[in-house]
Amino acid sequence: MKIYCSLLALLLAVAGAPALAAASKDSAQQTPAPAPPPVVDAPPVTAPPQKHVTTGEYHDASGKKHAWMITPSHMLRWDNDAYLPVGGAFTPHYWAEGQTEENWAKDVKALDAIKAQHVHDLYLYAGARGLTHVPPAAAQRVIDYLDQNEFRYGIAIADPAPMPLMGYVIHPAVYRDASPGPSTTFAHVDGLISATYVLASAQKGEIEETGKAKVQEGTTAVATLRSASDDSVLLLYPERLFADGTPESRMPDLWQGYDDYRDRLLTYFGKVKLGAGFRFFLDPLTDQLGVNGDADSLIPTSDGFRLEFQAWLQTKYHRNVNDVNQAWGVKDRDIPDYTVVARCIPLWLQTKGVAGLYDPVDGKIYEVLNKPRIANGFWEDFTKFRTESLRRYMNSIATVLKTSVADVPVVYRAPKFDSLFVNDATDGGYDGLGIEAFGHGRALAEQSALFTYAQSEDTPKSTWLIVSNTFGAQNAAEQKDSGYGTKGSLFDDFDYLKDSGARGFFTTALQRLPEAEFASANLASQTDQLGWLGSYAASLQELGDMREKDPDPILWYPAESDQIAARPRHFPDGVWWLPTLRSSSAFSMGLETVIQVYRVPAQDPGLSTWAVWTGQSAVREVRFPFNQTYPPVVTDARGIPLKIKGKNGVWTLPLGPEPILVSHVKGIPRPTELVDEAAAEAARLIKVAKAQHIATQRYEDSLFYANNSIADNPGSDDLRYSLVTRLISQLTESLRPYAWIEGEAASDFTFDSLAASKNASGGSYLSLDTDRDSQHGTAVDSGYHATYNFSVNAPGRYTIWLAGSPLDSSTASPFTYSVDGAAVQDTHDVPAEGPSYGGGFVWTNLGETTLDAKRHTLTIDVTGRSKDNRYRLDIDALCLSRVEFHPNGLTPPPIDQTTPPPAPTERNENAKR
Repeated sequence: MKIYCSLLALLLAVAGAPALAAASKDSAQQTPAPAPPPVVDAPPVTAPPQKHVTTGEYHDASGKKHAWMITPSHMLRWDNDAYLPVGGAFTPHYWAEGQTEENWAKDVKALDAIKAQHVHDLYLYAGARGLTHVPPAAAQRVIDYLDQNEFRYGIAIADPAPMPLMGYVIHPAVYRDASPGPSTTFAHVDGLISATYVLASAQKGEIEETGKAKVQEGTTAVATLRSASDDSVLLLYPERLFADGTPESRMPDLWQGYDDYRDRLLTYFGKVKLGAGFRFFLDPLTDQLGVNGDADSLIPTSDGFRLEFQAWLQTKYHRNVNDVNQAWGVKDRDIPDYTVVARCIPLWLQTKGVAGLYDPVDGKIYEVLNKPRIANGFWEDFTKFRTESLRRYMNSIATVLKTSVADVPVVYRAPKFDSLFVNDATDGGYDGLGIEAFGHGRALAEQSALFTYAQSEDTPKSTWLIVSNTFGAQNAAEQKDSGYGTKGSLFDDFDYLKDSGARGFFTTALQRLPEAEFASANLASQTDQLGWLGSYAASLQELGDMREKDPDPILWYPAESDQIAARPRHFPDGVWWLPTLRSSSAFSMGLETVIQVYRVPAQDPGLSTWAVWTGQSAVREVRFPFNQTYPPVVTDARGIPLKIKGKNGVWTLPLGPEPILVSHVKGIPRPTELVDEAAAEAARLIKVAKAQHIATQRYEDSLFYANNSIADNPGSDDLRYSLVTRLISQLTESLRPYAWIEGEAASDFTFDSLAASKNASGGSYLSLDTDRDSQHGTAVDSGYHATYNFSVNAPGRYTIWLAGSPLDSSTASPFTYSVDGAAVQDTHDVPAEGPSYGGGFVWTNLGETTLDAKRHTLTIDVTGRSKDNRYRLDIDALCLSRVEFHPNGLTPPPIDQTTPPPAPTERNENAKR
């Protein structure tokens, strides 16, 4: 677990041990230093690459031509003028509620009100049924009115899935029965087509029995077992069909249905004429394409998917089936051919399930190596194929629309940071990304916009970047106040988005339907707020510097590393610090001074440049024993050389809050200052222990040995550091006034998955997100639970804190908790305390309990659905503290604090019973 504090960070310091050990070993052996590298003039490593400039030429219904291009700064130029739209989404009553003159009159009134306030930009959104369910004549009437009134508009196609998603959902943590009977029922599985069961030994993981479950009424699977022992656990692998409107349906089965959908789109647009005001297509495949909910662990079963997966695997493994057997860890390497390979279903996900691949056609199971862990080759290949193939369809439909309907930019909304939205096409394909940003102020940039900006930059061609959806609340029905409240609030929010690279701004709703759901967001009926939009649009036209400004240089950091604390930033020298999904090594080290290091991700694997910083506000000089006579090459993030000093192979580098770049070194060794800081921290903790009347003689002896019996030279630093950090760990265990429990460390759980996140405590969290009722659910218990084992080192009164979902939001399920089997405590709607972190996690005070110094259990039971009708709950960490705790991200209570928590209130003494 990575925690930025003076003690627990120690446990992470060894994360960099391989690189550090290598450097230390070189130092100890005193190998001759290689000749210094030649000095050459080179551009900064962060200089933006030359990108293909995206261009096109649109012919409107009258035959007039409109040339357009997307600049490197993500702006669309149309007819050689900057196009900087400010508006919102517009759903016509005439489309969504029927083709009546009454509905037409409502739309005309709204559009006239919008135009009167000098708002000329919008995109048409047909609603849940998508564009092609609108009669072409109705679509044409609205489009003609927009053109006649000089609106500039986009069209969101956003059709429901062209082919519903169908496949095996792999969730052994959810679809399981630890005490199966001769006939075991799994109920509440919506869209159930078929189901395979596996009976396995809980202790050995060996498969005892497999078979097909009987499906009843499309929601229930019944497994009839031949035999089951006390050690048996029953796992179900359901094949499900996800209906329109579910989160999973946002990933359609394009492998099977793309051709028919493409033809349907072309037929539809053959009946519609697009005029001079048309500017872009939005979401041409489905509404907010993405991999959500159970879709992330679903293996499609359509013939189209299997054929494409087979072809992809054959290409990767050069048609050698033995190679794929080896890569997937197939124990006997006995999968016979690629036809079978492509239809195999994994029987495990993360740490749950059994090590095997199941052929649903022949019913055979191929064993997979599971020591020391289950081989993960299948999931790596499947995930990569899914991303690459979906991205290919995204580009394909964009090319079809531009060549056969209208050559205008094609944009996809990017609701999350995902490799799906990092376009790898050099030419052609889709042209832009839409930022989905909710909230106000700086959070719009730091939690949403900058991540989408990073994805638009991490591409080989210029990409248009717009805000496709922004409002205070993601669910408009939750916001009581209408719109933005003040003109200043709207301007501030849009400015944060503009400064994050956005070059177009569409609020959630000028008019969205049904009106009751979007009443707070619809601005068409709020004249003053429409005026604010018009004023902001006018202000953009005056910003000449925004139009042609070249993009600032970028220093990339590995987004998926949990070893560093990096976030999107714009440094004072003009360099962007942005996340990339390209992998790279990273580690941190230190106590009071936590030094963070990563290898800068580069397209050229031969390049080796390291980013190094402390995160502290002040710059300090730190000595690194590089053990080389020639100096390392050190620059700031922009590539400007920095002066450094060196003596006897030890070089002094200036470290501070912004990374410096170090190259021409073998690695980044442990600085000598960190060893001294560790010794000082151990001495401080010994004093704290003495003050608490804890025997310290053995600790003092260990510290004396580390300080006085090991040679004081760079080659011995690692040994001394190892001894001192071991000593600090022992002192920490004796002194810490809290128990910190990782959410993913549950000893038993029925949540969906362990979700990876570099911003989470420990790099992952326990997650529940499903529409399905558990087969073990009751009227008061959903059947979804997590149990944690933990110990405390002293008796006392402990406050129980949970870091995870905001419990007072519409997207968190209610739950109860119990300590050591005592009376359950309700936590419904308890407000958060302290700032949010990690993209939305918050700390919540659940209540208090009295604990002895021994081992305990804490069980969390989800009791019902969230307000948005799903079972949702994320648990990142739990902290039980006997001292006062002020939550602040991943920082635990101070180890040397002795102040008890405040006197319990009625709520935190008993929670809500």
